[in-house]
Amino acid sequence: MVIAEIAKNEVIQSYRMEALRELTDQKLLADIAKNSKYSDVREEASRKLADQGAVADYSNKRVDFEYENNAELDGIEITKYTGSKKKVLIPEIIADKPVKSIRYCAFENCTGLTSVMIPDSVTKIGEAAFARCTTLSNVNISGRVTSINDFSFSSCKNLTDITIPSSVTGIGEQVFGDCIALTTITIPDSITRISDTAFYNCIRLTNVSYKGNTYSYNKEKYGLPQEFYNAINSPEIFGAQD
Repeated sequence: MVIAEIAKNEVIQSYRMEALRELTDQKLLADIAKNSKYSDVREEASRKLADQGAVADYSNKRVDFEYENNAELDGIEITKYTGSKKKVLIPEIIADKPVKSIRYCAFENCTGLTSVMIPDSVTKIGEAAFARCTTLSNVNISGRVTSINDFSFSSCKNLTDITIPSSVTGIGEQVFGDCIALTTITIPDSITRISDTAFYNCIRLTNVSYKGNTYSYNKEKYGLPQEFYNAINSPEIFGAQD
């Protein structure tokens, strides 16, 4: 308990972070993630909980997000990121409800953002949710997201690789458009529809895997070759052209 109190309330940052590194008890970590007045401690305690597969309760915590209750999704929708952290762990619970959605443009133009972890509670990533986050290089997408909407990660010019979870069935227009550093991506077999502009101007994309086949950027198409899109879509879906 003494170590937990130091981690939670110690004024000197190095002392509280050192104490926090020693903690593994989920109950104590959850209390710190919820109630510590120090944002660095709350975030690190939440990360440790996530690593253990636990859920941090953000019911009473001051969060760096604007959010609304979405009755259709029966949960919270994050509408805007108001913080300034480089590494962001999106909470699974806010105001006693699960975070289900990231609204369109919620993180747009967060140019200082380098890393984001999207929790398993999230099922929807809205249009342009992370567009023009120009220093974003690390994205961990929830294993329950079913659709990645138009322009979600467009112009994330520092993004080099990304893993799309097998829960996703659709990828919209220019989701990764102008991600000029993107080199590697694996498309899960669950994908049944994809826009033929999903990888527009991803000029360094050399390794795209889908069902055992590998595809590379086509300069004439400003994206991947047509046989890639045809392997996923019927020709009339999402504007695919012969």
